[in-house]
Amino acid sequence: MLQAFSYELCIFIRVTRSNATIGVSPSLFTSLAAAEYPFDRPGEVLAVIGSVCYALLATYAFDLSNQIAGLAEDELNKPNRPLVTGFLSLTGARHRLQVICLLLLCFGTAMGVGWWTIGWIAVFIANNHLGVAKTPYGKPAIVGVQAFMQLMTAWLIVREPSSRETAWIGLTSFTLALLMPLQDIRDVAGDQAIGRRTIPIQFGEYATRLYLQLVLLCSIPILHYTAFAYMETKDEGVTEGLLASICALIAIRLATCQGTREDDRTYRLLVLWYVLMSLVPFSSSIF
Repeated sequence: MLQAFSYELCIFIRVTRSNATIGVSPSLFTSLAAAEYPFDRPGEVLAVIGSVCYALLATYAFDLSNQIAGLAEDELNKPNRPLVTGFLSLTGARHRLQVICLLLLCFGTAMGVGWWTIGWIAVFIANNHLGVAKTPYGKPAIVGVQAFMQLMTAWLIVREPSSRETAWIGLTSFTLALLMPLQDIRDVAGDQAIGRRTIPIQFGEYATRLYLQLVLLCSIPILHYTAFAYMETKDEGVTEGLLASICALIAIRLATCQGTREDDRTYRLLVLWYVLMSLVPFSSSIF
């Protein structure tokens, strides 16, 4: 029994380790913001724990589905993934995906986000198995929708978000979608091998880098007058300044640090930006 549990835990870690930060941290910070410091209501504390568990299941379901559908791509881009190394068989992955989706649906329904869970499953099926991710604009759009669903469910599990909080979630998700071609720059070789037409492949890497730099630099003043104004942050611009610095650093790295390894590091900065954006409502409730 213990050996079987250890094996399943090991599979979970190997499947989700590349997306654990972006899959769980934003949900944790968002649900903490919804619970409101100093967390003196036990029911909301339990809801935060439930939100994190839901995020873990949702991330596992998405990553397992993605790796089943993208096995050929992973053989080129991500050779350490469990399906490529043979640590997990394709049949075993499909069986686990069915079980995890059922658990996710049951748990989501119990947490009051059943319809959002159905939407999450439908979106990753469309992305991974119906070819939406193989179109230039499909993958960024899917990522934006998933980010919106991730943050909304984390909030809804604890309490209903206000219009101000919903606007924050929408702006954060939309900006992330605009910046997602950054990930595709790193994965051009694998994407070409499976016939995926991403924005860097469609319009060229140079044009994509210029586009991303423009979006990054424009996002700083736009988010200042929209998202940060909505949230009424009280930390005297510290968080906003840090996020603006990350945007500027990404823009600089896009011009000066190129190659698969460097582009992967640059993409990790985008993940950090998204995680910190999800932290803003929580920090605003404390300071």
